[in-house]
Amino acid sequence: DIAQKPAEWTSEDVVHVARLVPGQSDWVWGDETLPTFVGHFEQTGWFPTPTWKVDPGVDAFFAHTRSVRTRPKTPAILITKAVYDGYKAAKPNASGIVNGWWKRVHVQVPGNTQPIYGGDVHWTNFKS
Repeated sequence: DIAQKPAEWTSEDVVHVARLVPGQSDWVWGDETLPTFVGHFEQTGWFPTPTWKVDPGVDAFFAHTRSVRTRPKTPAILITKAVYDGYKAAKPNASGIVNGWWKRVHVQVPGNTQPIYGGDVHWTNFKS
């Protein structure tokens, strides 16, 4: 059962890096994985101790942890493309079709190779 599941998240240690882009006056910040960031270092010596120089394009940096979504939230109702196409052909003016309530979702369904669409229940007979 993969319908109506919450998103799953994990944390990842990264380096938040500021670089000054030529022609711009403000730093451009971005996250890099630790191996990518360390890959920019240049070894400048070995004796008496190893020395390293950071990429000259790096103006500032700090380590932090960011959240990474490993699986998106899935809607309550999942249907195959064949079912969606059949519904759309039979009821082209249905509110779910007209209002775009069915969206393509990227989930793996064992034994299925068709695209999957997801939607939720919309009760239109009730007013707030």
